[in-house]
Amino acid sequence: MKKSFFIIIIFILLFGCAKYEYEGTWMDSANVKDASLNNSLSLVSNRPIEDPLMLEIPVIICAHGYSASTYEWEEFTDYAEGTGNVLVSNVLLGGHGRSVEEFKETTWEDWQQPIIDEYKALSELGYKNINLAGSSGGGALILEILLSNKLAELTVPNNIFLIDPYVIPVDTSIGFVGLIGIFVKNFPNDDLSEKEKEHWYYNRPVETIIELNELISAVKSEIENGYELPQNTWLTTYKIINDVASDPECIILFADGITATGTGKIEAHLYDSDNHVFTRGNLRDVWTDFDKTLQMQTFNDIVVKSMH
Repeated sequence: MKKSFFIIIIFILLFGCAKYEYEGTWMDSANVKDASLNNSLSLVSNRPIEDPLMLEIPVIICAHGYSASTYEWEEFTDYAEGTGNVLVSNVLLGGHGRSVEEFKETTWEDWQQPIIDEYKALSELGYKNINLAGSSGGGALILEILLSNKLAELTVPNNIFLIDPYVIPVDTSIGFVGLIGIFVKNFPNDDLSEKEKEHWYYNRPVETIIELNELISAVKSEIENGYELPQNTWLTTYKIINDVASDPECIILFADGITATGTGKIEAHLYDSDNHVFTRGNLRDVWTDFDKTLQMQTFNDIVVKSMH
């Protein structure tokens, strides 16, 4: 008995403490901050309304994924605002883009709050066409906002765009992370390139993965219970088949559990690609002509649908 207890203590001492390893140029470091923190105009609600007609322009609120940053939507922002047809609010999730120590202390509700804040601000300013776009975990956060009716009495969203929404994980072991977390406190993301580490957290504290699991479990359960989209809202999902993170089964989940109302529509597009969140290409080690074409087609589809 004493020997077994001693082994457990040694195991916890070796693996139980979070060991964050990072360079000063990585997002994990307190030296690096997300670009939006020094640019208030990344949020449309902070931009001056110089002409009442500006309130007629479609606004797309973009929410990046778990452990990422606004960089994930930067390519879309440049493309979309470059058309002159839409405005983009590139939202930084709570606890992200600052340091891994700050990230560790946050909940999924903290991550979600900036999305809600921007939506409320735009609605109160009088913007008439507000759209929500979420990639990976950002998609789950947006779905939870809808499922929990957190936008009640505000402008009804025109479109919901989901890029590889993280609702059904490919790696089902995330469901046991609470137990695993007794011994392993950090889950580094070894898939990141050196340049990507400037915009994504390399270290992923177990506390944040537990939060992520609680989020997706809640979203999946609520959808299975049945959900009606707000009146006339369109839901479009863009999903790759060979995703290492998000299971394409989410398409079936949405089709079975979510119902459109009024003139609303539900669409799903499946693509033969293996780049999770295929809408961002910069800094990837492999980015083919097919990937570029797929990215541009999706960007254009989002902009066009926002204008309907």
